[in-house]
Amino acid sequence: MPMPLFSCPNCRASMSLDVVLADDAPRDALAAIIEVHPAGDSFVKPMLRYVGLFAPPKSQMSHSRMATLIRELAPLIRAAQFERNGRTWVCPIEYWRQGFEHMIVMRDDGRLNLPLKSHGYLFEVLAGLIDRVESRAESLTERQRQGHAGLGTPLARITPAQEIVPPPPRSEEERTVTPTVQDALGKMRALTKDMNSFFNTRK
Repeated sequence: MPMPLFSCPNCRASMSLDVVLADDAPRDALAAIIEVHPAGDSFVKPMLRYVGLFAPPKSQMSHSRMATLIRELAPLIRAAQFERNGRTWVCPIEYWRQGFEHMIVMRDDGRLNLPLKSHGYLFEVLAGLIDRVESRAESLTERQRQGHAGLGTPLARITPAQEIVPPPPRSEEERTVTPTVQDALGKMRALTKDMNSFFNTRK
């Protein structure tokens, strides 16, 4: 009896466990997935959905094709950079994940011509993301250099600067007694004032 099949929901490749272990192509694809990056499901799943964008419209993607696509990206992902338009773009793992997810959103919005033929569109998306991040960082640095306030914590950015007003100076007596003693002195002063008022009205 043949073993149960499992199918990739993105590239539509179907296989059974005995095929994975026996055939060089699916085993190579599985090895490529494992080797690409130790980031776990949060990274591998978006990557596989992106690879699914290369699947032929009316047939399954071959295991060798899937392995090839992943291995084209693997050294770039591990090096955290890629080359595009004569420039080396520094690209941490989180940017790759966002790039994969953005490509899926574009597919869902009908903005991609499928199947993809190369990783060029992904590189354009990543370059745009990195460019925006760098522009925001440069803008913040320039504003700090010009002395703009409110660029520290999120609270500082939304709260206008306020002048700190020092408390009024305390008397020598207040500086040398504890709050409890101050309360007692206050009550004694009030009592003395009441007594003086009483005796003055009796005269």
